[in-house]
Amino acid sequence: MQKQALKLYLEGTSFRVIGRLLNVHHQSVINWINAQATNLPPQVSETQATHTIEIDELFTFPTLISKVSCVLLFRHSQ
Repeated sequence: MQKQALKLYLEGTSFRVIGRLLNVHHQSVINWINAQATNLPPQVSETQATHTIEIDELFTFPTLISKVSCVLLFRHSQ
C-alpha cells in the first residue's frame, strides 16, 4: 500500500486524495512519503558554472499585448 501511495504522490496526487483512494488517513500518507524521502541519496551540492545560456525570442506576445491595449483604449474612449 505504501508503494502505491508513493507512485500516486509522484504522479502529482495530493495527500488527501491518496488517503481517500487507499482508505487511510492523509497524515499516514504524509508519514510514508517522508519516510521514503529519508532514504534518498543526498543532493549534489557542487554545481558547474554555466557557459552558455539560450534565450528564446518573444516578438509575438508583447506585440499582441500592445494591440489589445490599443483596442481597449480605443473602445474605452468612444
